[in-house]
Amino acid sequence: MSTAPRTNAIDIDFGGETLTLLAAKGIVWSRQKTLFLADVHLGKAASFRAAGLAVPSGHSRDDINRIAALIERHAIERLIVLGDLVHNRASYTPALDIAMTGFAATHRNLERVLVLGNHDLHAGAPPASWGFTCVADDLPLASLIAAHEPLAPGERPGQSGARLCGHIHPSFSLRTPREYVNLPCFWQSQIQLVMPSFGSLTGRYTVTPAVGDVTYVVTRQQIFRIPMTTL
Repeated sequence: MSTAPRTNAIDIDFGGETLTLLAAKGIVWSRQKTLFLADVHLGKAASFRAAGLAVPSGHSRDDINRIAALIERHAIERLIVLGDLVHNRASYTPALDIAMTGFAATHRNLERVLVLGNHDLHAGAPPASWGFTCVADDLPLASLIAAHEPLAPGERPGQSGARLCGHIHPSFSLRTPREYVNLPCFWQSQIQLVMPSFGSLTGRYTVTPAVGDVTYVVTRQQIFRIPMTTL
């Protein structure tokens, strides 16, 4: 196992397209001026508070600001969220609606697409004022497929194309003989690239990549490549 020099972005070839993986946990498809995000889970803190748990506020506002910064920095014209934009029905608070309606007004020329995830199906479609086009099925985009859930081992894709997805909030453990740290990651195999969750209040699932897979581990400002050459 070896690591490449650390940086805040890495360009990869995936499905014949050049994609830029960001330490900020997004993917930029420059040729199409598109930003991909997965598992934002807006309003999760509000849903916890509605259930009686003392969770601080402000996570969703910060995440919306992070999205806006990426759009400006990379001259994005289309935002595609690969599922779970909103956490659940209790997440739809007046404060979140004001923030997202303001986001839509500020970025009125931005195309917004939501590939519906399992949380979106339970939460319900976002308000029309947020400006999202919702897609219930996998979305073909040139040689790519935008989806929410990864393929299970041995599962055959319903459509041909390199699959971009999320859902599992992948992370990877870096270990020494005495300690370890678990960090969000992009997980790339031959047929799919699983994105880390973008939301700042989400859990993680530690993945076990196969030989030949590549993980791209992210910290707050850095991303670095770890090819799996042995198990």
